Amino acid sequence: MNSKESQPRVSYSGDVWLALYEEIDNLHEHAMGGDRVVQGFAGGLHRLIENDIEISEEVRELLDIRLSKRTLSSNPETRKEEIEEQAAYFVRLLFSATQRLYWGEDKHKDYPHHPEYTSVDFWQDELRNSYRKESETFAQIKNDVKSRELMSNISQRYLTLKLLLASEGERWDYGPNVLDVGCSLMHGDMKLLSEGKVSFFDPPSVRENRKNQEGNYADIDHELSEIMAEIALREYMGREKGHHTGVDRMSTLDNDTIAWARNNSFWPKEIIEKPRLLEAFDEINQQATDPKVSSRLNYIAADFTQDQRELFSDRRFDVIFISTMLYQLNKEERKIAFRNARELLSDDGLIVIQDGAELDRNDPEWLSFSAAKFRQNYQYKTYIYDAAAKDRGVQLFLIWGNGRCRQMVFANSRFSLETKDKLLQKF
Repeated sequence: MNSKESQPRVSYSGDVWLALYEEIDNLHEHAMGGDRVVQGFAGGLHRLIENDIEISEEVRELLDIRLSKRTLSSNPETRKEEIEEQAAYFVRLLFSATQRLYWGEDKHKDYPHHPEYTSVDFWQDELRNSYRKESETFAQIKNDVKSRELMSNISQRYLTLKLLLASEGERWDYGPNVLDVGCSLMHGDMKLLSEGKVSFFDPPSVRENRKNQEGNYADIDHELSEIMAEIALREYMGREKGHHTGVDRMSTLDNDTIAWARNNSFWPKEIIEKPRLLEAFDEINQQATDPKVSSRLNYIAADFTQDQRELFSDRRFDVIFISTMLYQLNKEERKIAFRNARELLSDDGLIVIQDGAELDRNDPEWLSFSAAKFRQNYQYKTYIYDAAAKDRGVQLFLIWGNGRCRQMVFANSRFSLETKDKLLQKF
């Protein structure tokens, strides 16, 4: 064995490489929402890795670039989970970096609508050309994989904040101050502050908290669905709006970053089914120039897994929103981020965590995360940490059909049931 093979990072890469191969295979069979374009991409990539040594080495190089930033837990069980998470994240990042080649170019102006984009043969040929080391396209993909993170600007996820501010507004006699951790372009915050100048949140259907024989939440709670529609179509109870501060690792919200986020925010299937999604994305982005919105927005470029006491000084926040971000971190980074959130929380504040997560069986006050859960129905969940509660652990609040937040179930926790009652009383 040579010295290179004995380095820990290569061992790490080998473990993740096996998990990556399995993840690509799973994505080809069970892509998110049955997205046939993603299935075609995964199928073409699978063939190349299996049959083309040069392409396999290029993908392995991209994987090594990502892994050079990460460390694995020494705990075998935790290590296995982190390996699976890194593999799932890398495939999603690689698809986003590849898809970026197809936006705005004349030769791909029909992306993702043309049937050829669902073909494994098509993607096998395309990737064979794009992933060659000497190609310009591979240089762009390599730069994106090396320097960027996924930025999923799903503003519909901020419906959770609208529900909370509608039901919990009595906690504060002023507009609550919100800290949005992993805020991306702050589209959700803009939507909350825009006073209806752009399209509002889609009303979710509210499912009964009981499963049918097939294990699905099939029955619709029509009364609550009507209430959610009412909340989604107007400002949260006419209350005064507070200030929204966003924090993210991005150094700047420049045009290239905006283009990257736009590319990340939608699966091809969504663009095919709802062509106006991209137009709506651009409309929301324009709200940053509205003084009524921009005066209540503040963006900070920072890593929330580092000590934040100096950055935020003596500031405290009433609501801290951490949506679809913690799954990207390792276990230690997650705990640091949560500790920072608790230190920055007001005495009667709420921490809101939305992610593919479950209550940790080894630590009942914390969560375990898995990127694989994003492929499963009703595994995207909202948890609440209530600083004013005697029980200081996290509570399950909402269960969503998926990360697009269009079908929801109220959990059986104390906080969830109390929120449900408050909403019913208000309407």
